[in-house]
Amino acid sequence: MLVSTHYKEGHGRAEIKKADSGYVVEFYNERGDMIESKNFFDKSIYFVEDVAENWTLGYKVING
Repeated sequence: MLVSTHYKEGHGRAEIKKADSGYVVEFYNERGDMIESKNFFDKSIYFVEDVAENWTLGYKVING
């Protein structure tokens, strides 16, 4: 289930999804291709939101 989407201006988006045992963040490039997926089964929604936001602000770099 999709929880939220964070947009990186002109460079894609990060989607936070609720999984059975935690959260998953999926990172997409500007073409809509998934470039990485990270599982956070022992973290709070606040931590996971920070991960997505940090990527959209450029603090986390993903090659793909």
